[in-house]
Amino acid sequence: MKRVYLIALVVALMAGSATFAFAKQLIDSSKIEGRATQEVLVALVDIPAGATINKEKKDEMFVTKKIVVDFVVPQHVSKIEEIDGCVVRAPILANEQLSKTKFVAQNSGEAGLSYDLKEGEVAYSIAASGVQGVDGYIQEGDSIDIIANEGVLFENLEVLKVATNQEATEAKDGEKTVTRYTSFTLRITPDIAEEIYKMEQDTAGQFKFILHAKIDSPSADMAAEDTDAAE
Repeated sequence: MKRVYLIALVVALMAGSATFAFAKQLIDSSKIEGRATQEVLVALVDIPAGATINKEKKDEMFVTKKIVVDFVVPQHVSKIEEIDGCVVRAPILANEQLSKTKFVAQNSGEAGLSYDLKEGEVAYSIAASGVQGVDGYIQEGDSIDIIANEGVLFENLEVLKVATNQEATEAKDGEKTVTRYTSFTLRITPDIAEEIYKMEQDTAGQFKFILHAKIDSPSADMAAEDTDAAE
């Protein structure tokens, strides 16, 4: 008889423990649900470094989730507008919270020159002295032609970068301006790059650059087209 009582006592204790554990779980769950949360963007797929963010593709790449504030990453991203047009500087894994530390503005120096290039474009550097290059007046963003004995060989080439030494700059309105340079880096296609390389060999460097007025540059034409479209 005593054995029966002992078994019943053990069963009662086990049932009580189970009930307590279940009740504790409910209490703990209610505490988590009651904690402050923050909406953040989370990656749906792996995103490689170098990818450019387009808000039009938000639903294909990201989802908004509520995360307990204690587990939100530093400099989190809540809205796609915060990173629209930015470049991914380090790979992002699926289900990873987005942090602004992994993005950089597309046209910033941090993004690197390769991020300024569109599909089908390359950067090509060509030697340029002061007299050869309009006596130091050509700047980044300008549009130039290349001319040699045969006439104008290349037209409307965009200058991405102007290479110079530190001592070849002078202060103007608090900013350094290139006054003498050693080379230009151009935005062109691979085919044009091959042609320019051949031209450099054939002319032994005997060519000159022609600077376009801003209103004649391709970028100015694009801006005009945008304005006409808006009207």
